[in-house]
Amino acid sequence: MNRGVGCFPLLMATVPAETVPAGNLARALGLIMGVAEVVGGVIAPTVAGMLGDAVSPAAPFYLCAGGALLAALACLGLIETAPAVLRRRGAGAALPAGNYVPAAEAAAP
Repeated sequence: MNRGVGCFPLLMATVPAETVPAGNLARALGLIMGVAEVVGGVIAPTVAGMLGDAVSPAAPFYLCAGGALLAALACLGLIETAPAVLRRRGAGAALPAGNYVPAAEAAAP
């Protein structure tokens, strides 16, 4: 029963923590968690209820499965930006243009 749900903020914080400048990190995390609360707590149950009434009781579950599949496919497009991982991979693994690298990491040999 919903065990492990408390770890979601840790999972949601990983990508912004590695890609957003430190001065904007709290703003980015607040935006992500705020949108997740509104979508997951207000919009999704409403849409699922209307879909279940209009189509079938199983339809919301198919909608959730489709959303999970889309999220998994989107994860395949993520680019690794963690400085520690990039160091392990070697100096040849450069970041694409536009990704944030902290000044201390960029200056390190």
